Amino acid sequence: MINTDGSLNCDVAGFGAIIRYEEGNGLAAATGSSPPKMIILHELQGLETGLKLASLHKFWNVQVGTDSMVALSYVQRSISPPWVAITVLRSIRRMIQSFESFQICHIYRETNEQLTIFLAYTLQSIFWKSLLAHLQRI
Repeated sequence: MINTDGSLNCDVAGFGAIIRYEEGNGLAAATGSSPPKMIILHELQGLETGLKLASLHKFWNVQVGTDSMVALSYVQRSISPPWVAITVLRSIRRMIQSFESFQICHIYRETNEQLTIFLAYTLQSIFWKSLLAHLQRI
């Protein structure tokens, strides 16, 4: 199972994914950050990161869990995405085609807590590095 998440605050946005064994232990994880845009973009960036991670580890039967019903709807083509998310969504759809099987389902935020904490730590680290760099310029 690949769990994905995205986060957004006023200064920074982050996203990430974690691949778990069936019993729930983490196998691999990755996070990233980008300028803050829209939460759905960062949720989709988390999904894209998870699919890249699965491909890197040569997992070809992929099951994704996301706590974003909107991201789920975009992937399933139930609704059209905003223009800002189209490029990432196209990348996701190309990667999905490379897997032998692909499933995506909604999970409750509480079951994604490990990734949420990991992502919060990453964003906090990015914030402090950014603040330190800003203070050094003064």
